Amino acid sequence: MSENPASISTKPDKVNFKAGNIEVEWTKFKHKFELYLIGAKQEKETSQVKFAQMLCLAGEDALEVYNSFKEKLITKTTNDQGMIIVTDDKSQDFDAVTAEFEKYAKEQKSLTACREYFNKRNQKAGEPLANWLTDLKNRIQHCEYQQIEDSIRHDGGC
Repeated sequence: MSENPASISTKPDKVNFKAGNIEVEWTKFKHKFELYLIGAKQEKETSQVKFAQMLCLAGEDALEVYNSFKEKLITKTTNDQGMIIVTDDKSQDFDAVTAEFEKYAKEQKSLTACREYFNKRNQKAGEPLANWLTDLKNRIQHCEYQQIEDSIRHDGGC
């Protein structure tokens, strides 16, 4: 008897929506979730199944965030009799829901928290330089320092 692939694939941790940089937390969760689906051989499941799995694994806070935007994913019209009819419901569509989470995370992004997280990272005693630099490269990706550098160059500073 073979093992259930989902039991041997590591599930991602819940999304920490209380973190300083929600965008980073969401991106990490999404990436780990996509790897989980591949490892569990469920990447070809229906959009609705992937949506349900994602929301269950993302945690209680994610469910609250989802509930705050799910109505935006439902298109309704009123017919001739004045009845409201749902014409398009993407509230359980994996790609549509994921896009809304990404939008939410981007809107909640705190550059100050992101930059503080980056700037506080010092090399630990005995830590290999390559490990420290890798961590710095990962931390700086969301700090938008490139825009500052471009702005200084544009203004003739360099």
